Amino acid sequence: MFPFLALNRNHLRGFIISLGLSVSVTATALPSDIHEEIHISADRAEMDRRQGVVTYIGDVVLTQGTLKIEADRITLHRGEEQLDRAIAIGQPARYQQQIAENEPLTFAEALRIDYLAAENNIHLRGQAQLEQEGNLIRGEHIHYNMLDDIIKALNNDTDTEPTNQRIQVIIQPQQVPNENPQR
Repeated sequence: MFPFLALNRNHLRGFIISLGLSVSVTATALPSDIHEEIHISADRAEMDRRQGVVTYIGDVVLTQGTLKIEADRITLHRGEEQLDRAIAIGQPARYQQQIAENEPLTFAEALRIDYLAAENNIHLRGQAQLEQEGNLIRGEHIHYNMLDDIIKALNNDTDTEPTNQRIQVIIQPQQVPNENPQR
């Protein structure tokens, strides 16, 4: 267990500012998102400056531009000069973000969401689902590579042992332009 330091406003402010700057540098999303302030609200926070870890607990909401994460608990892990990963745990934890301009929001939820900033990956674990443009994927585990737009859904953690669970996919029909415009 990490020895959490008592929260001092100046220490917390400095740590959050440096952490916020690193989130901005590494996030894959709308270019305008990285210029937005990060807002975090929670019932309480615990910080371990030596380990570069801050945990927000109780009805946590993190926003930055189009990014929004809601969870019972969010733990931010800082690497050398940037955010390494964020772990959101909830019943369920929820994520939404506009990944590219002129694209709708991407929505995700799971009991645990691991946002791996440096790798531009999201791992959804436990009752996971990912929705993009009305298309929906459900499974116990979903891995989403945002940079390459690759999604892998599994029916268990390793996908090596057969289970009774199966992934579910709903694909919306492609929109066909109206050939007879109304007059």
